Amino acid sequence: MAKLDGFLNQLASRGGSALYLNPGAPATVELPGGHRAMLGIQDLLSPLIDELIHEVLPESNKDTYLRGDLVVFHREHGGNGFEIRASRAEGSCSLLAHRVAGTGTASPRSPSMRPPAHPSDVTHPGVFPWEGLLSKLLEMGGSDLYLSPGEPPLVRHHGTVEPIPDWPITPPEGLTAWLQSLSPPRHWKAFQDHGQADFCHLDAVRECRLRVNLAADGAGPSAALRVVPEQIPDDEVLALPSTVLELADIPQGLVLISGTPGSGRSTTLAALLRRAAQKRGGFLISVEDSLEFKIPQAGSVVRQRETGGDGVDQRRTLRAALKQAPDVLAVDAMRDGASVLQILEAGLSGRLVLVVMEASSALGTLERLVDSQPPESQHLVRALLTRGLKAVAHQVLLRRAGGGRVAAFETIFHSPEIQKVLETWDLSKVPKAMKSGRAYGQVTQAEALAKLVADQQVEAMEAYALCHDRQSFVAACKAAKLDFDPRRKGQVA
Repeated sequence: MAKLDGFLNQLASRGGSALYLNPGAPATVELPGGHRAMLGIQDLLSPLIDELIHEVLPESNKDTYLRGDLVVFHREHGGNGFEIRASRAEGSCSLLAHRVAGTGTASPRSPSMRPPAHPSDVTHPGVFPWEGLLSKLLEMGGSDLYLSPGEPPLVRHHGTVEPIPDWPITPPEGLTAWLQSLSPPRHWKAFQDHGQADFCHLDAVRECRLRVNLAADGAGPSAALRVVPEQIPDDEVLALPSTVLELADIPQGLVLISGTPGSGRSTTLAALLRRAAQKRGGFLISVEDSLEFKIPQAGSVVRQRETGGDGVDQRRTLRAALKQAPDVLAVDAMRDGASVLQILEAGLSGRLVLVVMEASSALGTLERLVDSQPPESQHLVRALLTRGLKAVAHQVLLRRAGGGRVAAFETIFHSPEIQKVLETWDLSKVPKAMKSGRAYGQVTQAEALAKLVADQQVEAMEAYALCHDRQSFVAACKAAKLDFDPRRKGQVA
């Protein structure tokens, strides 16, 4: 009997639906009702998972597996059928085994990384045409799909949102039923209780991962689904400035990564975590609303934990994470004022803390942190920032000339001038402190955008439209000897 069959026996005997073997975590089974149970307490290592996979891997799949691509095959054992999904990306091996209904039959779809509300991830043919919608999204090369009851589906493509051509409006009843079938039980309950939820979904047929956000308004449930690549894009593809990449090398302190929704903050965070895992050789914990990119171990120990966008769950997860003394702690959102204080205090505890925030500028990032607290607590936030802040990187995503997208980064680094500003909390002096501290890596958004224009990566009017300080952008263009005057195009702000 293959060693994997022992795990499959436990999956079947417990009436579970799925078995998860991931490096750095114990073997886990999915039980009825969406609960998970660990099979022991020993964390699995990639070489052991690789050995288990090789023992049962069909000969026809070996070359594909060794190339690092996902392989899917069927295995019979003990009168049960199992769909096995195995991958060996970047040397990190993982396996997902899904019980299928009836011996000898393969499941048409596997569960998501967080299982659906019902035993099978069913769609509603004739009521909600999900398969056709997802195919159309991928065919168009879209990044996001927006679904609202009584409206046609919308797709975001290179920053532009447009309806899918010749597609009917979304039926309200079909959308609600389908979203419930897609959602893990606890996330659907959170959506019902609070009117919003976040989770990730794996479409096994197209091997496509989606980040799902549910929201409710007067018309009923709506959803925003973003296509998330399994692998983090290479640094060369992302074209992140060296000053931003090197944020992962800071020994300790607080680093804030900010931007508006859809600006690529999660991708930047994933790239920094990948670099930290490769260079630091330590213990990294990422606390995420919904698990997106898989961070490679790369000689470090990496743990990724999902909270589903729930503030109470996030605080509980942060407390548990800090007790494990990670060298790097990453948080992809701060859900409430209590979480803000937890995270700021963690930045003073001798570790690097990377945090994603929503803000319209680097300066606005600092202002929003303080404003997240009641007046009587704001002095504490200011004190924690003064002592722990190492850098702020604010990004905006633009259409690249010739196609694609490119990010511009506004950066604030700890310097004597910035320290003085924080001590007095006279944030109106931040722009002046940035200009006098360029040697420390300070770059204004106007300067970053003007450089992209000078390098012919972005059209000048695109940069002008997205700059939060347009007067400074025009001045930066003049300093860079760029012939740009928005008045010639009749588009003065």
